[in-house]
Amino acid sequence: MYHKHEFFLTSQLLWALYDGDLQSAKEHCQALGNWLDNRQPLAGSQLPELLRKLAASQNTSMREYNTLRDPLAAAVTELLSKINARLFLHEKILPSVSRFVRNGVEVKTVKNNSEVPAPDDSSIHILLTSEEAQVVRHEEKINRNDPCPCASGRKYKKCCMDSESAAPADKADIAITYNELKERAQACFPIDSFVYDRLYLSGKLNALSSNRKNTSVLLGGSSYAMVGLIENLMPRPAVNLAVNAQDPYFALLSAERAKESAKKIDTIIITGGYYFWHFDLSDNPSSYTKSVLTRTNYPVLKDLHNYTGDLPPALLRGVKEPLFESIFDFNAMCEDIYGKVSERLAFLSYFNNEIHKRPPNGMLNFPFREQNDELNYKAAKARAGAHNGQYNITRLENNLKLLSEFMLKMNSKNVRVLLIIPPVTVFYRHHSDLGLKETFYERLEPLKRELGVEVIDLFESTDFDVSDFQDYDHLNDSGAKKLSLIAAQWIG
Repeated sequence: MYHKHEFFLTSQLLWALYDGDLQSAKEHCQALGNWLDNRQPLAGSQLPELLRKLAASQNTSMREYNTLRDPLAAAVTELLSKINARLFLHEKILPSVSRFVRNGVEVKTVKNNSEVPAPDDSSIHILLTSEEAQVVRHEEKINRNDPCPCASGRKYKKCCMDSESAAPADKADIAITYNELKERAQACFPIDSFVYDRLYLSGKLNALSSNRKNTSVLLGGSSYAMVGLIENLMPRPAVNLAVNAQDPYFALLSAERAKESAKKIDTIIITGGYYFWHFDLSDNPSSYTKSVLTRTNYPVLKDLHNYTGDLPPALLRGVKEPLFESIFDFNAMCEDIYGKVSERLAFLSYFNNEIHKRPPNGMLNFPFREQNDELNYKAAKARAGAHNGQYNITRLENNLKLLSEFMLKMNSKNVRVLLIIPPVTVFYRHHSDLGLKETFYERLEPLKRELGVEVIDLFESTDFDVSDFQDYDHLNDSGAKKLSLIAAQWIG
């Protein structure tokens, strides 16, 4: 019983940390510390010492409590080796969840909660149901003001061991709905920006061979196209494939794949700044661009260009849920959930009210429009400077060679191609390296002359002002409408 009780106390504190609940962390830290004071925990002496140290201070910060995460997760995992976990599945959800249950897990199907037997001291009974259910019961008595060890987050006197509200003796230790289980899985493997871009790109491309075959306009390029071109404002059915930090290679590859799927595509718009054509994701990638390569592009396009390094998992771990992850394959569950998200994104804008709202300040953590010009010129210097650092004649020539090959293919299929140089704020433009523009046009001239490449250069356009931008170089909703209408006029 001690192992089981210690397991619930430890799990409860771990989830208080995951939830970022400082008050709850303090209470659970004290409760677990009190419990371990006269016992030797399985995880060794490090955990009680840390608990006592943190509980002794009234001003302990959440950051300090978070040092407990790894020791607690290790303790929970070790405690699980001493406890037999049994899963009881409500028959209504069996088809939905059984495919995610790990091999070797003891599973029994039940028709109602009363069929779940009372667990013994060395086992944990988990009931997975499609209905909301009261969480757990325990026989071990503790102080009525201490947190309940059932991991529900409630105090003992308001939870499962209160004699007036205790669950019947035939209830499981843990009763959880399928929706709650999926929420825990997603906490372990959350959607970050790279996963979201992967889901968005795959959803759009997959739809072109099924529900969106009538698409005739393709919008692509860098994040400037992602934030600045609106599908529904195009004069004909359009799809926007642009995601964060794409380079010419992957923008053009995405366009080719799209054309293969949607034969009616006759117009392609590629949007990117001057530096975009000097950019190669696969050339000595930073940790960020490596993630774009390996976690966004590769799972969808199965191409790494010149990159030969390691491939991290497409889904990276957020938190650990040792008990449920020992029973369910959370990674597979999340991929299944996110596949449905991808299907929804096929018909949504990149920024939308359902899944991903447009950030009001873009890449900035402050509303730059409310600052004075002096501060904005200073702050924009770093952003423009990062793009100036992309200056590389070899990469520029390689990318324009890719564009030349792309143009030959598209010309043979009677597809028009337009390059848009997007607008930026005066603050960004002030620091932009003129060499990026000069070398771009110098090397592009033969392609314009021989292959008919068309360019709309809005870099210095006076049609856009500061009110049209969410940060120094990305458009907001009003700016996106302006840019989309300009593109629509060109498409005709």
